[in-house]
Amino acid sequence: MEEMRIFKHRLNSFGNRGCNWPHKHYRTTGLRLAQVGFYYDSKNNIYNDNVTCYLCKCSYHGWKKEDVPMEIHKKISPKCPLVIILDYSKKWVNKPTEDETYEPESTTLYKARLATFKNWWPHSYPNITPERIAEAGLYYAPDIDSEDKVECAYCKAKFDYWTSNDNPRSKHFRFKEKCPFFCGTQLKRRKLKKILSEEKKKNENKDEEDLLRKKKTRYKRNGKLKYGNYLFTLI
Repeated sequence: MEEMRIFKHRLNSFGNRGCNWPHKHYRTTGLRLAQVGFYYDSKNNIYNDNVTCYLCKCSYHGWKKEDVPMEIHKKISPKCPLVIILDYSKKWVNKPTEDETYEPESTTLYKARLATFKNWWPHSYPNITPERIAEAGLYYAPDIDSEDKVECAYCKAKFDYWTSNDNPRSKHFRFKEKCPFFCGTQLKRRKLKKILSEEKKKNENKDEEDLLRKKKTRYKRNGKLKYGNYLFTLI
């Protein structure tokens, strides 16, 4: 259902007249389910607690009070773009790592952000394409009143009402330059700097070892033996 790409529609699916969401536990409320992409999908279904993801179309039923919506979504559909975006960003914000799997500008996360747009993006401006917006760390998260709203999973910034003069990356950076998305790039630079520094130190140590080895090398020349700075006459 295309309209379920909008969060408020997903949320309303759990509370509209005629709906009878059976679970009241705080972990499996309509709000928590809608936040991770699920909408109530019991129509023409034999299960009265069936939900479906608007993006990857996976479904789940038989909820228990100990179930965590995000963990269930990740378990049944680990490659869902929304799961990757929300799960990886949370781990990155909690504890940045040099593991490139979680790097905000990694190919995996770029493709996940891009996949949220599908064919729904309403603009055709050459400078605010889904590709450029995904490169800026943003994914598609439309609202009822804003079909072009996008969001950052790291700093939670939201942008909409785009114009032809906008630059997604600059707009994001100006709004929050300390967003963990940009810190990821800085971490990568620090990692590269560290690698280059270690490589330089390694080469310097190697040069010193080579020089020392040459000084200690014994060699014969014109009947004499040299060892370090000492010269011995051979008999």
